[in-house]
Amino acid sequence: MKNTFILDESTLICAQTGKNEKGKDDSSALNLILDIDSNCHHIAIDYELYKKYKKKYDWLQRPGTSTIPISIPRLLDSMFHTGDKACFVQEVTSIAEAKRIHRKDVPMVQLAASVQGILVTTDNDLIEALNELDVESSYGLRVVRPEMAGQWAGPGDP
Repeated sequence: MKNTFILDESTLICAQTGKNEKGKDDSSALNLILDIDSNCHHIAIDYELYKKYKKKYDWLQRPGTSTIPISIPRLLDSMFHTGDKACFVQEVTSIAEAKRIHRKDVPMVQLAASVQGILVTTDNDLIEALNELDVESSYGLRVVRPEMAGQWAGPGDP
């Protein structure tokens, strides 16, 4: 079974820098994106998230940002232009509990609920809020950190 992932901007930053949000060496976000690509899983994106990605692209490609030989923006653009690896969503699911989620995160959470995907974030507050709302049973949405998400990006499901 192929899974659909929604990656927040922090996951892209961690992938490009090879460090987690605490600045410690951590290749899990990079490995996740590479596994999604090589195992033909999908990345869901809508116009709002794509705009957020584009704002980060310049920063991610700045000299000195990365010690890894891969450009995450180029890899993602390649995946987005390959129809079988991107899931472009036009309309998103409304979430009744949106008031309990930080305003900036609502569009991404609605996107993830729309595709019943795996939302990957380093934002512990968002993870906690969504787990308290039990979004997995309500919307079929799983929310995990990059180091945990890899188990759903391999050639087979857990």
